[in-house]
Amino acid sequence: MVDRKSFYEAVRLSEEFRANHGIDNLAPLNIFDVAENTPRLTVVFYPLGDNISGMCLKQGEYSVIAVNSLQSRGRQRFTLAHEFYHLHYDKTDGTIICPKDAGQRNDVEWQADTFASYLLLPYHALRNELKVRGIGTDTDGVEYETLLCAIVEIEQKFRISRMALLVRLQREGVINEAEKAKLSSQVRAEVRRLGYPTALYEPTHGTDAKKAQGDYVDRIYRLFGSNLISQEKAEQLLADGFRDDIWIETIEGGEMVD
Repeated sequence: MVDRKSFYEAVRLSEEFRANHGIDNLAPLNIFDVAENTPRLTVVFYPLGDNISGMCLKQGEYSVIAVNSLQSRGRQRFTLAHEFYHLHYDKTDGTIICPKDAGQRNDVEWQADTFASYLLLPYHALRNELKVRGIGTDTDGVEYETLLCAIVEIEQKFRISRMALLVRLQREGVINEAEKAKLSSQVRAEVRRLGYPTALYEPTHGTDAKKAQGDYVDRIYRLFGSNLISQEKAEQLLADGFRDDIWIETIEGGEMVD
């Protein structure tokens, strides 16, 4: 686990990151939009198996983040936020592989987890969301259904995974270990029962399970638009990046459409 000093530093960095992107500490953050607007960054979604959550490759001014698409969408968002810590604040160069097993994580991995948690759901945002729902640090007098509804509403609003939210609630003293275990079971069924969509709790399927986006695709556009590669080569490169959903062609005047 991360020590107290490193914990607060990771939280501070998450607030700094939000401020740098013009997002206050009460609003949800779309981490996918942040990634899409990060210069020279390519994000690859790919089924990486059961042991790896994600990867971060730093090569000069260019970077690649890989996210395991076998994880739930909520967990994918957490992984992407986690990799942003490695990208911007971890001094390690080269390739960083992030294991799913908590027992295999070092101090830097725990710092990245803390950063990701508070980046997606800042401290004051969580306290505010609980307060408006009448939930404090003592849930003994709160009905289970009320607590469950609050949790689902918060995770849907901030697009955070169930486990990431439960870890935070336990740290804040809102729930205990037994409540955490109960709230971790039958997640999709309970969310469906309450009338909410379940996509956040499911892995990515179809063409979205393998997909590159960001700088890789942008560079193909730029090269093709500058007549530096042929349409055939552009289509080949897009296919290599699992982007068969994109088609390009030249039109009158040499402009490009997709």
